Amino acid sequence: MTTDSQTQKYLSSSQQRVLNTLKALFGHESAGISSTDIASQLDATNSQAFKDLMNLQEAGLAEQLPNKNWRIAPALGREAFK
Repeated sequence: MTTDSQTQKYLSSSQQRVLNTLKALFGHESAGISSTDIASQLDATNSQAFKDLMNLQEAGLAEQLPNKNWRIAPALGREAFK
């Protein structure tokens, strides 16, 4: 998505990275996806990806599975259909 210079001043690269991290979880609802794979997809560090995932988890938008992979929290889908 392209933004004009007026809009650009309201954007935050760290917030955009968190949102892109959330989008990277789509399609991995069953087995999840590793934080390392997310970092690679987003051209981010492993530390950045993990921090973003932890923030998404705190917000109730992501969860870590027993296999240590991550997926969108089931509550997100339930909220969408209320």
